Amino acid sequence: MAKKNPIQHLIELNIQTKYSLLLKVNFLHNYFIEGALKNIEIIPDNMTKIRMKQYHLKSAQEGSGLVVGYGKSVSNHSAIGDLKEPLKLTFWVKVNDTNFLNYTAIPFEFGNHIYHFTNRANDKIEDEHANLSSDQFVSVADRLPIAGSVLDYRLEEAQENLLVEVANELGEIVFERQYKGMTSVCSLNLSQEPAGKYTLLLDGLEEFSFYVAPDSSKNIFGVVDIYIDPKDKSPFSLFENELPVQRKEYKIHFKARAVKWKYIVCETNVNNPQHSEHEIYDNSKTDKEQKFTDAQNVVLENGNKAVVFSTSTPVTFREIQEQKFKIRTLRGKSGVEWVTDLPNPSAKSSLKVENNSKKDFFSEIMVYL
Repeated sequence: MAKKNPIQHLIELNIQTKYSLLLKVNFLHNYFIEGALKNIEIIPDNMTKIRMKQYHLKSAQEGSGLVVGYGKSVSNHSAIGDLKEPLKLTFWVKVNDTNFLNYTAIPFEFGNHIYHFTNRANDKIEDEHANLSSDQFVSVADRLPIAGSVLDYRLEEAQENLLVEVANELGEIVFERQYKGMTSVCSLNLSQEPAGKYTLLLDGLEEFSFYVAPDSSKNIFGVVDIYIDPKDKSPFSLFENELPVQRKEYKIHFKARAVKWKYIVCETNVNNPQHSEHEIYDNSKTDKEQKFTDAQNVVLENGNKAVVFSTSTPVTFREIQEQKFKIRTLRGKSGVEWVTDLPNPSAKSSLKVENNSKKDFFSEIMVYL
């Protein structure tokens, strides 16, 4: 079977224009067997739809990736080849999986934030130039607070004769105001600016960065800002020798969450317990053996007794867990050795918090013998 052309459904078969693949953004996730993030939607914003028509660009979602093609005439001329200034394309990213944070190694926090990914080279690690995140994996460093186009920023302390500026992601000053006398609130108006990342500067020094987004984006997980910039000479550039580069591939890579697994072992017949000398061990036959804490005898809230074990170190969630843990006990009055398999926790189950911590999560599973 012939291999499908990833840009095939973008191509218009007419004598005026043909389309070539300009870039692809792959969304990767270590949790999934095939390595690609599932259950996402990638949606161009309204301004991007207009810009793509103006510059003969087309975009589409290919599985868990975004592809963008550019048009060329029969004489091999392309509209983006005539660019003199940066062209920005914005795509909203929606994750349609309620368990996404369970298996993804990012802060388990909900709020007025958005994860921002871009092919601007600022603040990125040099040896991973294909990543649109700040580092190899998506992290809290990629998260920005969402703000409206008109906002008031309250200073911790009042300042005198303050110069307030706002710069866009290209470093251009798009708002400026000189306050006279003392002020404790900076009123910003970016109503004429498009959605995007902006940085507030006070007397020329960066104060904080935020993302201006419409109200409709509040339930969106992330945003991808792609700059088609003929002046960009970084490894992220879509131009080479002043010509568009074909098939530039970027990636946004999520790391799977790792948590400790806690087993609570109970007797099926609490009035006639049959098991003693509980021990859990790793039978996975992998290079690194998983260790467990010593058995801890506890009394549950319902008054029943139980034995608790935890993994000594966090275990990474996978779509299909490879771990094969077993429990060994002495059973009955004769103390016969008894061994059985233990179930693996699932990322689809709710995680619990250790001692009211906001960072230490664990997966709990009840086992009845």
